[in-house]
Amino acid sequence: RENMPEGMIGAQGPANGGSYSTTPMHDDYKPGGIDYFSEQKVTYCDGEAQRLPHEIFIGQDGRAYDVHGNLVDTSGARVISVDGKRTKTTGKAIFVMDSSGRIFIEMLPQRYKFHHSTFISGKSVAMAGEIQITNGQIVFINNNSGYYKPVGAFLENIKMELISRGVEVSSIVFKNVSPF
Repeated sequence: RENMPEGMIGAQGPANGGSYSTTPMHDDYKPGGIDYFSEQKVTYCDGEAQRLPHEIFIGQDGRAYDVHGNLVDTSGARVISVDGKRTKTTGKAIFVMDSSGRIFIEMLPQRYKFHHSTFISGKSVAMAGEIQITNGQIVFINNNSGYYKPVGAFLENIKMELISRGVEVSSIVFKNVSPF
């Protein structure tokens, strides 16, 4: 694929050659929803040039890399307050996976500005949640996303995608945190 670092493994998609099952953005954030006003302020990645810096790739060593070929590490990931003046270190990035298996992360999400819906402009996702990566090793994934509210079964989508890219998933903690 174009724009992928050399030697990296990009999205593989499901073994059946189709696309992963997806879940739409929750109705609360769509026109007429109770939080639609807040969604109107959220920035969207409106094309490949805006999405690509957020995409992660898997190297032949099974570790996660950014578009520049650097190991990904979320230990410095923080959440930024609404006013942009305060941060809270979480060590986890927000992420989404699209229907083809592409994975996008953001380590500095900000309320009312950058959310799970940002990556693919509010379209349906195959998975959304939080991801913790240490020196390229994916160690934790959950389905914590109020925008998409993915049920626990969607964790299987990202697990299958990572396996298809050669990631050893037995040491990754997959946690269903949503009551949805």
